[in-house]
Amino acid sequence: MTEEAPKTATPEQEAFAALQGHLDSIKALIRTLKTIRGEPVDRPCQRCAGDEDAKVICKRCEGTGVEKDPFPTVITGITGTGVPFHPTRGGSLVQVKPCGSEFGDKTYIGWHVGDLAQAYPSFIDENGVLVNRFIFHNPMIFIPEINKTVLGMECWWSRINDISELKSITDADISSAIYAMMEKSLAAARATEAQPSAPDAETAES
Repeated sequence: MTEEAPKTATPEQEAFAALQGHLDSIKALIRTLKTIRGEPVDRPCQRCAGDEDAKVICKRCEGTGVEKDPFPTVITGITGTGVPFHPTRGGSLVQVKPCGSEFGDKTYIGWHVGDLAQAYPSFIDENGVLVNRFIFHNPMIFIPEINKTVLGMECWWSRINDISELKSITDADISSAIYAMMEKSLAAARATEAQPSAPDAETAES
C-alpha cells in the first residue's frame, strides 16, 4: 500500500491564509484600542452561543449572534454618593447590652461614635467612572471597658440624656421593645398554624 503524498496548499489558499492572519491581527488591535478607551467590544453572544435556532428568540443579541462586552474596561475615575461614615449622627453617651453570649448579661456604658454604612453597591457608568454608593447606615458604639466596637444591630442600647436614666438594660426592657413584641406575636401565630386542627362534628361522626 503506497502512502499518499501530503497535499500542498495552492497559491490561492496560501494567500487567503495570510490575509486571514492579517485580519485577525487587525481585529485584535481594534479590540485593544477599544479596551484602552474604555469602549465596549463585540463578542459572540453567550446566551445563544451561535445556535441559529436560538438566535431567533435571543433578546441579548437580538438575533445578531454578537453582544457587547463591557469588560475588560479602563476605569477613568472613582466617585461616590453618600458617605461611608456619619460622625455627626453620633456624640451621645449610651448604655449598651451586647447580644453575644461572650458578653454575658452585663450592661456597659458606651459612646455612640456615629453611623457606619453597611452596604456598598458599585457600578461603572458609561464614561468608565466607578461609582460607589454608601447606604444602610447603622449606629457604631464604642465600649471603653472592653475596648470593643459593636453595631446597633448587634446589641440593645439607649441614649443617656441624664444621669438619672442610667440603669441596666433588663430582659423586661428587651421584651417591651416593639420589634421584640412583633417577633413574639409572629412566632405565636406560626405555632398556632402548625397545630393540627380538631375534626368537626360531621367528620367525627363518620
